[in-house]
Amino acid sequence: MDKLPLLAWGHYQGPLKQLLGRLKYDQQAQVARLLGQLLGVTWLETQSHLRESIVIPIPLHKVRQRERGYNQSALIANSFCQFTGLNSMLNGLVRVRATAAQFSLSPQDRLTNVAEAFRIGPELAQKSRGSKIMLLDDIYTTGATINSAVETLSQAGFQVVEIVVVAKA
Repeated sequence: MDKLPLLAWGHYQGPLKQLLGRLKYDQQAQVARLLGQLLGVTWLETQSHLRESIVIPIPLHKVRQRERGYNQSALIANSFCQFTGLNSMLNGLVRVRATAAQFSLSPQDRLTNVAEAFRIGPELAQKSRGSKIMLLDDIYTTGATINSAVETLSQAGFQVVEIVVVAKA
């Protein structure tokens, strides 16, 4: 994968790390609205030339989403798109394999863990190949999850033009 532009609102530490933990593990879904708006402000200040992109959040596997009750990246994407005016496709990608939580894995194990974990969702399959995609996630650590998603999209003929995340480790 070529080096894609990566926009991160903040660093995964201190209060932002705690806030993301509340969103993911403490059922505080309302945090996503604020995070999406903050990410949107930063994006509009720096990247607003990519207005034709379709925003696709990194999906959770259906089992993990059922356990959590929501996909935090999709909630952030909703808020981000409301703020920026971009179009989202919340089911553009589907996670087809339940994967272990990445936080406890080595960089190499992370790559193996998410290899071939995604497929194109039915709504995106209807879009023309070559459509420009912006991937959105909550946290970027080693890039393993994003790289797997980019590979899936690229193999299907879509062009990932940017990665936006709330926090980068």
